[in-house]
Amino acid sequence: MRALLWSAIVCGCLVGELAAQPLMVNPVRVGGNIKPPAKIRDARPVYPDVALNARVAGIVILEVTLGTDGAVSDARVLRGVPLLNDAALDAVKQWQYEPTLLNGVPVPVIMTVTVNFALSDGPSGGAGGGAGAMDRPWPPGNTDPYVIRPDRVGHLWIGMPVTALRGAMPSPQMREIPRQTARGLTTDVEIALEPGGPTALVLNIEGERVRQIEVRSHRFRTIEGIGIGTTLGDLRGRDPGLRVVMCDRGPCAVMNSPRYTFELEVPPTTASDLAEIPDSALVSRVLVATPAGPALLPPGLPPPPR
Repeated sequence: MRALLWSAIVCGCLVGELAAQPLMVNPVRVGGNIKPPAKIRDARPVYPDVALNARVAGIVILEVTLGTDGAVSDARVLRGVPLLNDAALDAVKQWQYEPTLLNGVPVPVIMTVTVNFALSDGPSGGAGGGAGAMDRPWPPGNTDPYVIRPDRVGHLWIGMPVTALRGAMPSPQMREIPRQTARGLTTDVEIALEPGGPTALVLNIEGERVRQIEVRSHRFRTIEGIGIGTTLGDLRGRDPGLRVVMCDRGPCAVMNSPRYTFELEVPPTTASDLAEIPDSALVSRVLVATPAGPALLPPGLPPPPR
């Protein structure tokens, strides 16, 4: 009798302990019906001295796991810069988001975030998809030179006359390249953010006006925080009507509102099958085109509404 009573007490304790433990739920990935949660606490990265002294800048792309409370419980670097990765991790682990609810219940979330590091004469570093400062203002003006909009990128706009472009940009940062199109010979203008630096923007010229701007630098972001390094899953979470189509150089994601075209970096094994492109595919370039220039848009797409 004592043995039976003791067994009942032990079983009761085990049941009580199991009931007290929280139910483990597998994290859900942002994309589709799972919207990116809003950040409610930010922490800017501390630019490492060794990176500052070496004049190293760049973007760090991380995959983070958020707990049911919205705090970052885990983070790992997907693509980064060795001298900047640790600083990005330290900052991201301090971020806090609104809890994500699924059927009214808080769930852990997996998502991709970016931390930008850019050199400047003042405070250094940028985070959370925003554009950082540069060594000097580029080009002059009051508009943020790193913001992508549906009709412009910074101070450069669709329909801008080439004469105005040449007057706005220092010649050491520009290079004109002839290009043959179905309409005849035209020009591409490559723009670097600093003399001798890598190409950050490519402007397609037709009829002596800018018809399309191709963004190649991670420093430029849309006002929604989208840019190079954003995942296809993040794009789908922002625009349920997003379409994946084949562009000249490969798969592209086309956002309807606001109208943007994003070239995607995908594994060669899935590049030809649009239905198999994973949500983890990253934006490699952003295209901003004029509504009057359908020839510069991805094949088969109508021009965006005016």
